[in-house]
Amino acid sequence: MAPEVIPLRRSRHNIAYRCAVALQLAPPDTALDLARTIADGISPFLFAETGDRHLVVSVSPPGWIDIELTPTGLAIWLHHLRKNPVSLANCPLKPSPPDPEALFAIQYAYARCCALDRLARRAKVAVPNTPLPPPPPVLPLVGQIVTTLDVLESNRAIVPQRLSLELATAFETFYRNTPLFGDLKVVNPDTLRGILQVVFATRKLLKVLLEEGLGLLAREIL
Repeated sequence: MAPEVIPLRRSRHNIAYRCAVALQLAPPDTALDLARTIADGISPFLFAETGDRHLVVSVSPPGWIDIELTPTGLAIWLHHLRKNPVSLANCPLKPSPPDPEALFAIQYAYARCCALDRLARRAKVAVPNTPLPPPPPVLPLVGQIVTTLDVLESNRAIVPQRLSLELATAFETFYRNTPLFGDLKVVNPDTLRGILQVVFATRKLLKVLLEEGLGLLAREIL
């Protein structure tokens, strides 16, 4: 008999997940105590899995269990994403009618990611092969990256055009509201490298979604 999957609900405000298992198993007056017991029990396994305390496990009334990545944990996760392949090979796809405006927006966001890479190379700004915590201006985009991967790993049918457009829109919002690339020399180097790490992760996902999800060539220049 396969083990039952305990669902986690993603927070809308940060990179955190919430579980209601204690509320499902215990009456309201004891759910919080059960949540504490469960949290104490799973914490050692989570720490062993990550190799360090990069996950914070907490409880809150009336019996929620919350799991959140620390800034260091988020940096390690982004670094892992950059270094490892992403594929839609095992994702069930649900095609939708092509929307030329949406497809252009997705292609444009990918091309802009590539342009930022070229700009950084010309300025000799390299992202090191070590994890870098993402700075605050880019956290909403990181949240959308996490959402995208959560959908890809959910085993549910995905609509590539919609998922790609949501990521492209998040990138364009970040780019529009973060005027850091006019003169790279005036930006704090660590801040810039942390942002570029997220840009490169966005580019990687957009490329996979364009080519494997939408069957389009991911153009570096439009």
